Amino acid sequence: MQSVVCRLVSYASCEDREPQITRLVTRQDILTIITKSMPQSRQNIDFNFKIAFAGNAGVGKTALMVRFTKGTFQERLCTVGICNETKILSIDDSSRVQLEIWDTAGQERFRTITQSYYRRATGLILLYDITKYESLTGLTHWIDDVKSYALADVLMILVGAKQDLAAEKREVTEEQARKFASNYPEIVDVVETSAKNSVNIETVFITLSRALKNKYEKKAQPQSPTFPNTIDNQPKPSLFASLCSVNRCCN
Repeated sequence: MQSVVCRLVSYASCEDREPQITRLVTRQDILTIITKSMPQSRQNIDFNFKIAFAGNAGVGKTALMVRFTKGTFQERLCTVGICNETKILSIDDSSRVQLEIWDTAGQERFRTITQSYYRRATGLILLYDITKYESLTGLTHWIDDVKSYALADVLMILVGAKQDLAAEKREVTEEQARKFASNYPEIVDVVETSAKNSVNIETVFITLSRALKNKYEKKAQPQSPTFPNTIDNQPKPSLFASLCSVNRCCN
């Protein structure tokens, strides 16, 4: 991309070219080149939201992300550090939403790393395991981290994982989860899911994306919203990306 722009600038500044091509390169020229070089699937994006996970180790964060982005399921997945995936959704009136999804490790030794990624998030998925009550109450310290490091107006969704084990091992009822969520006005909904059986997976991301879309549409002024439609806000390579690995280890 950079070499294309540089050649254009050099060519336009040569004095021995024909007059019709010796004009200054405008910002619009460069944006046009960038846009045309983008894959078609990444053009015409209406919103770009950064979504991060929060929750104890072993609750199923990675399994949920893999089921949503890859359409597959593996048991006992564990994230070491940070992993990132991107997926485009169409919601409501066919608005195209690009989600940059950051799967954060639940282990305490990675807490400093995960805190840094909350600063980038526009939305949070708070995940608990419906077979472990302490995974719900343990979300309080994750929410404290989010409030300390994330944007003041970040939205969250509370998600119960492993719904396929409800009949045998349920420790958290949906009513208990909703009571917990009522303490936090930032939580837009409560959803129970099963990555194993692919239950309510897209519902989680559509619900959160719709809430974010509605929020930024209401805030929209003649200026661009905080997280606008842009092809320039693609995720940059991260120091922590090299820490990302998926192991069969967590539960």
